[in-house]
Amino acid sequence: MSILRCYPCRGTRLHQAGPAEASSNQEQRAEIAKALEGDYRKNISCLQTALELYDSYQFKIMECDQQVKKALAGFEPKVRVPAPDLRSAALC
Repeated sequence: MSILRCYPCRGTRLHQAGPAEASSNQEQRAEIAKALEGDYRKNISCLQTALELYDSYQFKIMECDQQVKKALAGFEPKVRVPAPDLRSAALC
């Protein structure tokens, strides 16, 4: 998989760069691709552990968010503020 597919915004910036910057970026991409070559089977255990920890942290954050929502629900709002429309926010 190409790095540009993983980071489409970076690909856009890459095409907008000048020739010298584009050449440098191509060299960086080639260096990253070379570094990613190899056998990663020995790292599967570490990756599984990292994923389990990530999931655990996400669950703890979700629990914390729920507790905060419950605590905030007990307060009476003094000011009405409209919620921002997050659908129109740019991701990149």
